[in-house]
Amino acid sequence: REWRMFSRETQQLTRIAILAGMAVLLPLLGTGSDSGEWWTPFLLPTILGGLAASTLGTILIPVERQAFWFLKVAPGGIRKVMLAKGVLAWLVGAVVLVASNGAMAVRQTVDTTVLLVLLVGGVFLAGALASLGLGVGAFFARFDWEHPKRILKAPGSLVYMLGTALVVGLALGLPALSTLFLNSTTELFVASLFAVTSAVLAVVSFPAVLGLAVARLEKLEWTF
Repeated sequence: REWRMFSRETQQLTRIAILAGMAVLLPLLGTGSDSGEWWTPFLLPTILGGLAASTLGTILIPVERQAFWFLKVAPGGIRKVMLAKGVLAWLVGAVVLVASNGAMAVRQTVDTTVLLVLLVGGVFLAGALASLGLGVGAFFARFDWEHPKRILKAPGSLVYMLGTALVVGLALGLPALSTLFLNSTTELFVASLFAVTSAVLAVVSFPAVLGLAVARLEKLEWTF
């Protein structure tokens, strides 16, 4: 149901498709560079893939429009619907992140084990960012929007940008800092630190944000 409903919103679907396309194609089209750390080429596709997850999570609630109010009395209630939306955003983001990092690995020589750890970290990062988007959508959604740029109430866009920067900064910043301040770091160590940090963010944020989002939406009064 969630995917069928979202796929009808061509403008919103285009936003996600552009992010996903850039995340996957840029690594293949880029010329690369011999300078810098081995992990720097993976930053841009990882960020773009993560943005696809968080953007989708943000959109999935306001895209219901006035039909949202009927979900409050639907079997299973808001929690079941929110879980489905969160899983959808997570899966889409995970696919994009795995594809984008896999595309980068085509031209960036990296050990197979390191690549697998990076992909696992990307899946968890998608979950953390999907939950962030879901939370922003729950707290700042407009259900009477007419323009795609107005699906969130103020200051929803600001909260979304700051939250995304924080999550991405933690997931990617800690591994990057480890290469600067630790005397010796292996590729596997950096990739593992990224995966562990992303896993912690996802495991903590997904259930917590889901609970807060459900509580928020259950308190909304019918305005149909």
